[in-house]
Parts: sequence; structure tokens; C-alpha cells
Amino acid sequence: MLINLGVALVSTMLVAVCLIVLFTSNGRRTLALFGELDERLSSLSHDEAKESSFEYTEEIVEKQANVTGSFMGGYRKILELEKLNLEKMYEGKPGNEAEIIDAVAELLGEAFTDDASMQHAYIVTASGVQRELGNEERFAGKDLRDSEAYKQISEGDGEFVWTEAYSDREGRPVITGGTAFHDVDGTVAGVIATDLFFDSVMPRIMNAKIGEDGMAFIVVSDENAFPTETIGSLVKKDEKWKKCIADIFSTKKGSLTGEIDGKPVYVIFRQIPGMEWIFCSVITDEEIAGTADLIQAEIELSETDFAAQTTGNFRNILAAAVLMILLVLLGTAVVSYLVAGMFTRPILDLHKGVEAIGGGNLDRRIEVKSADEIGELTEAYNAMATRLLEYIDDVKKMAAEKEHVEAEMSMAADIQSGMLPGGPISGVGYEAAGFMRPAKSVGGDYYDYFEVDDTHVAFVIADVSDKGIPAALFMAIGRTVTREITKSGDGLEDVFFRVNNILSRNNENCQFITAFEAVLDRVTGEVTYVNAGHEPPMIVHVDGSVEEVYIKSGLPLGIMEDCSYETGSLKLKCGELLYMYTDGVTDGVNSQEERFERDRIVKFLSSVNRDAFVLEEIGRFVEELDRYSQGMSQADDITMLMLRYNGTK
Repeated sequence: MLINLGVALVSTMLVAVCLIVLFTSNGRRTLALFGELDERLSSLSHDEAKESSFEYTEEIVEKQANVTGSFMGGYRKILELEKLNLEKMYEGKPGNEAEIIDAVAELLGEAFTDDASMQHAYIVTASGVQRELGNEERFAGKDLRDSEAYKQISEGDGEFVWTEAYSDREGRPVITGGTAFHDVDGTVAGVIATDLFFDSVMPRIMNAKIGEDGMAFIVVSDENAFPTETIGSLVKKDEKWKKCIADIFSTKKGSLTGEIDGKPVYVIFRQIPGMEWIFCSVITDEEIAGTADLIQAEIELSETDFAAQTTGNFRNILAAAVLMILLVLLGTAVVSYLVAGMFTRPILDLHKGVEAIGGGNLDRRIEVKSADEIGELTEAYNAMATRLLEYIDDVKKMAAEKEHVEAEMSMAADIQSGMLPGGPISGVGYEAAGFMRPAKSVGGDYYDYFEVDDTHVAFVIADVSDKGIPAALFMAIGRTVTREITKSGDGLEDVFFRVNNILSRNNENCQFITAFEAVLDRVTGEVTYVNAGHEPPMIVHVDGSVEEVYIKSGLPLGIMEDCSYETGSLKLKCGELLYMYTDGVTDGVNSQEERFERDRIVKFLSSVNRDAFVLEEIGRFVEELDRYSQGMSQADDITMLMLRYNGTK
């Protein structure tokens, strides 16, 4: 009997030991599985949120770089147009330089006086005639031909040049932009230029601060960045930042990591269109991961609570196991076995459920009916799975909202497309067609043509500063008022005067429109036109030669009220073409970063088939542009309009 009792006791002890092992092994495996599950899901949610936040930041930087390019491009357009005026005047009045310079200075003086960042513009001829435009004379007694800016611009072969940043005599950081103009023999006759001061320009283009600790700056060379009081000081004292500036200038587009005051930061940068400058935005890792950190904090809170609950419950289970072992010691091996099964089965079921959830089956619910700590653990796991499903549902909703925004953008593009003429136009004495392809879903370019009365047809082409939704809205306003005022029968100089005043009022975003409008008398072929800072059109003569139309341009529409505009006129012969376009055509680049330029427009126009319908020729031109770009992304809206005068029988 003692032997049997000993055997029973030994058996009972073995069962008890097995019970402890089962508790310990399955409990630890369950906790380990939960830890892995929590870590995977936490890392996934955090990484996705951080990636989304980073992409959003990149979009902001890209937009601000484009806005800055448009801002600087406004100055460039004004100076390039006045360069054409100068060269036309030189053709008409060779040798009378002082009179030519005075005429252009008078035209530009008002604009440069009213713009604080562009107060000091000047015209300098190769023979030494120079005029300053603005509120004060800065260069009295100084021959500007000796300046480095004059040398760089005069050697630019007629292209617009932005010099490297430098300090003037007062120590103010400045950059000079300008273009050379030529006399009737094609020799450089001088330059027209403007000095832009960083302390005036920066407040207008540095408004893309991201987050509480973020900041923006511009890299102007492989060594210099502005504003100097922030990034400039970092570059001087930190070799890593010095290398960072050099890498940004050489790379042009991308992101880098760095450190400011011991905080890790990202530097996201994009090249400003039309310039060597690079727009950069610094944002701390804390800011860019803000959304992700909120999600992570919530998960970690759940994990902490659950870990505390799990630890306490697991200890309670072990305590209960020890107590049960003591009871088992008084029972039989069979009772011990049955009790062990009763306690381990729920843990095994719990283990299987957690393993299923860890494998990605978040719809799985663990079914363990128990009123003790094991039941509480089961409820906690099920609650975590529910929260994770809710989070995934939120992510899906965010994705749906993004798709909704994209759908709205597509709808906006359809609406904008609907505002353009529905197709080519033709009538007695003429035929015309246009083309517009925005750089984004919607753009700021537009073309238009409509009959004014029985004998006159109006043609408009325009380019709004910036791109996207704001430009499209401003475009819609400009198109509508231009149409209505033109149909009133006023002269084109009055049309643009009134349109400009309407667009200038309450223009808090400082948007503007360069525009060209022409009205054709389809009986006589006479064309009356007016220009507001837009590219001059080209005439294709019957013999195939191409001529750029001389236009005395006014300021772009929307800059300031009460600007005056002058009209011009020309007469088209039967079979001649008038080609109008926006700068998105000439700014198109190939893989070697070479621009399309006006010379290629002239080359194409000289080969047009004058017997084909103009819509076919525009299609050929677009194909030529696409071949030249070699798949490069389109940086600006591309718009063109072609009119052929067929005469009347």
C-alpha cells in the first residue's frame, strides 16, 4: 500500500510538474507572440504614417519652388520683353542711344518704383549711356560696365542671366538678373538688369515654413545659402552642413538628413524653375513624424496597459497553479490529470487564437469562456484585434478621401477643359485652332477665340503665374472678364485697362496674367492687337519666312491698377499664319537640360504645310515638342494658338 501510495504521489507530482511546465511554456509563448504581433503592427502603422507625412512635405516644397520660380520669372519676363523693345528701337533709330534708353526707362520706371524688392534696375549701353530706374540713384559716378554683373550678363549671348549672389557696397546680399540687347548689326549694345535684395525678396518667397521648428532657405551656390543668419552660420561652423549645401547644389532635387542643435532633421529640396537656385525646407524628425507618433503613442499605451494586465494575470495564474498542485497532492493522478487539462486547454486555445491574429487574420476572435484571468486575457486580445481593424478601416478611409480629391482634381480639369473652345474655329476669311496641356491636373494657361461682331473675331492667349487650382481659378476670372469687355466694343487698350483693374483689386496672392489679344477683321485681314507682358507672336509669310511681331508691351494684368496699354496693328495677306504661344513651349527641356528656345519654333514654322488645316499643324508641333523632350516631365503649361487668314473672294 505504501508503494502504491508512493507511486500515486510520484505520478501526482509528475502531473503537477507537467502542469507547471504547460503553464509556463504556453504562457511565455503566448506573451512572445503578442509582443511580436504588437511590434509588427506598430512598426507598420508608424512607417506608413511617416511616409505619408514625408510625401506631403515634399509636395509643399515642390509647390513653393514653383511659386518662387513664377515670382522670379515675372521679373525675367518684364526685362526680356523690354530687351525686344530696345532691339526694335535700335533697328528704327540707330545711333540715337540716349533717346532710346530714355523711352524704355520711362516705360519701366513706374513698375520698378512701386516694387520694393526691385527698386534698383538699370540700363547700360556698351558706349557708356546708363539710366537707373527706381527711387534713388545708387550708382552715381560709377561706370556700371566695370561691374562683374555687367560682364556676366553681356557675355550671356542674349540669354537671361541670374548672377551669383554677392554683397553690395552697403553689405546687403543681392543678386542681379538681366539680359543683353543688340544693335542692328547683332553686336551687344548693352544690358538691362535689376538688383534683387535678399532682405526684400526673402519675406515674399520664404513663407513655406513647415511645422513649429521648420525653416526654409535657398541655396544659391555650392557654398552659399540664404538667409545667412540661420543656415549660413551652420555652414561656417559645421563641415557636415558645408558638404550638405554642396550636395544640394549639385543634386538639385531630393532629401538629406542632418542635425541642428542636437535634433535630427530632414532637408527636402527642389530646384527653382528657370534658375540655378535650390529651394530647401528643413523639418525636424519630430515634426515630420508627428502623425505617426500619435498613432505609435496610442499603440504603446495599449501595449503598456496590456503588458501590466498580462503580467499580473499571469502571476495570478501561477499562484492558482501552485495552490492546485497542493490540492492535487491530496488527490489521485487521474484527478490531477483532469484538473491539468481543465487549466491548460484555455491557454492552448488562447495561444492558437493569438497565433492566428499574428498571422494577419484580424477578423478572428478567440473563444475561451472563462471568468478568471484567462478570460480577461482573451477579452484583451479580442479588443486589440478590434482596435487594429478600426485603424485599418481609418487608413482605408484616408485612401478613399485621397481618391476623392484626385477625382475632384480630374473634375476640375474637365471643367477647365470645358472653358476652352470646343474645337477649331473657321469662317469666311479665316481658320484657327488651339492647344493647351497643363503641367498638373489643372493649369493657368488658356487660349480663347470668339466672334465680336459680324466682321471681327477675337483671339486671346494668356499665362497665369503659378500652376494648379489657384492659377486655374484666376484664369477663369481673367477669361470671363476679357470676353465680356471685348464684346462691349471698346478699343483693345481700354479692354486691357479695365481687365487689369478688375484683376488687381483684392489680389492678395499677388497673381498676375501675361496676355496677348488680337482682333481680326476677316474682310480686310487687318489685325489689331494689345500685349500685357506676353511672348510676342510670329507671322509665317507665304514664302515660308518667319517674322516675330514687334510689340510695345505693357505690364502683366493684375500687378497694379490704372496701367495704360498701347495697341498695334498689322495686316495679314492671304495664306499667312499668325502663331501665338506661352513660355511653356520654349521652356521645354530634353534629357540634356537644353531648352526648346525660339529658334526651334522658327524652324518648325518655316516648314508648315500652308495647305493643311491649322489643327493638323498644331498636332505636328506638339509631336515635335514631345520628341524633343525625350520623356522629360513637363515643367510648365504648354499652350499655343494658330490663325490662318484665307482672304475673301
